[in-house]
Formats: sequence, C-alpha cells, structure tokens
Amino acid sequence: MARWLVISTAKGGSGKTTTARNLAVAAAHEGLRVQVVDTDAQQALARWVARRPEQAPLIACEAIAIAEIEAHWDRLDAMNADVVIVDTPPGVESSPGQMQALLRKADLVLVPVQPSDDDIESAAPWMALLVRLDVPAHFLLNRVRRGSKSLDEAKLGLLETGGRLAPVEIRDLEDIRRSARAGIGVMELRGGNGTDDFRGAWAFVKAELGMHAK
Repeated sequence: MARWLVISTAKGGSGKTTTARNLAVAAAHEGLRVQVVDTDAQQALARWVARRPEQAPLIACEAIAIAEIEAHWDRLDAMNADVVIVDTPPGVESSPGQMQALLRKADLVLVPVQPSDDDIESAAPWMALLVRLDVPAHFLLNRVRRGSKSLDEAKLGLLETGGRLAPVEIRDLEDIRRSARAGIGVMELRGGNGTDDFRGAWAFVKAELGMHAK
C-alpha cells in the first residue's frame, strides 16, 4: 500500500506546491511510482504536471476537491503507487471535517513555513492541531537565507511551539522558480541550484516514511 505524504499548512504562499512537486520529482528519479493529488482549488500542481516534458520520469496526477477526497481513498490506495503526495489548500475553513480526516490518514505531514513572524504565528496553531490529531508531522523551513539571523530566529521560534523541525531547509533560489515554469523539478534543471536542498528533504521524508529506493 502506498505511503501518504501530505503537504499542509494554515497560510497560503508558504511553499506547499513547490515542496510537493520537487519531492515528487526526487521520488520519481529514484524509481518510485509517484501519485500526486492536487486538492487546492487553484490546481497549480496539476497544471505543473501537465507541463512536464515527455522524457521526464512519470508523475501521475489527479485533481480532487478536498471535500471529496475521502470518497477516493480506496481507489488511490489500490493504485500501483509507492507514494501519494497530497498538496492541500491552506487552512481547514472550507472543509474542516475532510481536511482533518486527510491529515489523520497521512503517514507524514510536512508543514512548510517561511522564516517570518507571520508564517510562524500561523504555523504554530496548525502544528498544535496536528499534535492533537496524533499525526506524525514536521515543520519544513522554506525560502530561507542560510546563515541569516532570521533563519536562526525562525528555528528557535518553531522549536518553542513544541513542534518538530525537519533537519533540512529549502533556500530561496531563482532556479527553483525557473524549474516550475518548465514543468520540471529543480534537480531536473541542468546545474540547478537547490538540487541538494530537495535531495536532502526527500532523504529525510523517505526515512520518516520507512521507504527505500528501487
């Protein structure tokens, strides 16, 4: 049965879709069968998959409204996939019951957060919700400047919430944005700056999910 990775947070613009597509690419390049599910009404992840070059490793995609996700669980579990990566809309306001059910189903939830006071303030209660739901979850710092004071302050602020922090960060890099426009991941961009960031993030996720490359 596929392992479920859910990318979710309370605040838009935190890097959920960027995280989902680049982790999907990392998994696909290891020979894993990857199914992504876009539950965000904007469907940015689904549009990115549609732009992927024919020669790129296959990443299957479905766009499913969060309100309808439970009706598709058995079918998605029965698919020939090793990992299901779900990109979610921010917050729980539109479909709170369905969102919480999805979070409970997850084998791991990543909570992308930028190193800003606004992001940390919104991410803290989201992590508290995940703790109450007894869901394995980690913050993933995103769009950071390594060595900056803001990064150190963000790490401290997130740890003070009581949540767990992934041991890798994703830098704020132009190549990550460029690759998205081409329908690829940064590791598929020749000489892409940011490749090691997502390789590290995927290695962490894979270990948390108990998965192995093929």
